[in-house]
Amino acid sequence: MDQVLYIGRSAGTEKGLERLLNRYFPGLQASHLRGLEEVNRFEPTGPVRGIVAEVEETDRIEPLLDLRTVFPFSGLVLLGRADSPRMIDLSRRVRADAVQSVRGAMEDRVRAAAGAVNGKAQVERSFSGTLADITIADLVQLRCLTRKSSLLEVSRGSETGWICFDRGEVVDAAAPGLGGVEAFHCLIAWEHGHFRELPLELPKERTVNVSWEILLLDSVRLMDESRAGGRTG
Repeated sequence: MDQVLYIGRSAGTEKGLERLLNRYFPGLQASHLRGLEEVNRFEPTGPVRGIVAEVEETDRIEPLLDLRTVFPFSGLVLLGRADSPRMIDLSRRVRADAVQSVRGAMEDRVRAAAGAVNGKAQVERSFSGTLADITIADLVQLRCLTRKSSLLEVSRGSETGWICFDRGEVVDAAAPGLGGVEAFHCLIAWEHGHFRELPLELPKERTVNVSWEILLLDSVRLMDESRAGGRTG
């Protein structure tokens, strides 16, 4: 069963929090930790769709970064001082989907957090389309500039390939009969087909060790050389 994780000391009674989470995150199993220092004991029993964390400006950021690494597709909502520069910087570093003020009743905060988490899940599920609308190079640039961790699957007729992103870097790629950098260059040249984003599955071994900017520049150069060769042939 998919899960939602709530982290915070001011959540009131366990039973009261469980009731709110069940109401605003229907169909999800709720888990509660009393603080960020308890993150290392969290053992998920299924996919984690959302994480809601009460955060103080003096809290250590490492537990949140760990959660982001382990659950890159989970919606992350921070409850704290939404107008604080420190909180804004922290939310950027952990790629939070929203920052909600801690003011107001607990039910108001859980309801607002649920809206942000469920909205992210809907966007993630809908990220797909055809290469007639956008190029693979544009998709790569978008994934890398936003430091996404995901698996981009590309299909063309009976052929299928994919590019793996880990925190905004291309770490692996595969195309029919090819792997690594060669596969990346092959996929960039595809002009027709479909794409969709899938949950991240990191490869056992990294096959791409070049920055995404260099990869795209090299791909453009190779395509230009191929077109020039075709004209002279």
